[in-house]
Amino acid sequence: MGAAMALVFYTVLMRYVSPANAPRFTDEIVVYAVMWAVMLAWGGVSRSRNHVRADLVLHVMPPRLRHLSEIAANVVGFAFALFLGWFGYLVAYEAWDFGDLSPTNIRFPLWVYYSALPIGALLMALGHARAAMEMIVDGPTDEKPQIGEEI
Repeated sequence: MGAAMALVFYTVLMRYVSPANAPRFTDEIVVYAVMWAVMLAWGGVSRSRNHVRADLVLHVMPPRLRHLSEIAANVVGFAFALFLGWFGYLVAYEAWDFGDLSPTNIRFPLWVYYSALPIGALLMALGHARAAMEMIVDGPTDEKPQIGEEI
């Protein structure tokens, strides 16, 4: 993500300083870099349970029900990630099989871009599996979470 931001800064600077020498390929590279950065972050976000969820509902649940609903949410997240990963793999494989290239001057192979989805989904599945296993091993807690605070 940092490299993408540096590339955007350089491109904008060059467009103001010397428009004729400003690189034209950077927009596509930045999109690919940001996409990969976001997809690679899925695993860590899932594992640490920092994703979007209904904190207000969890706050009013008794500890045992809250614990079971968190485990169930991670199991559903795991299944969704596997589903997303499978279809992401099919898209990436099809792009590789057909030799799809980007429509820009770079002619970047699109399977590299599409591969971010199945890899990110696999990391997300592993994150949900690890979070669910930790919760099963640790058991429920009696503490009530603060609204907006991690459980």
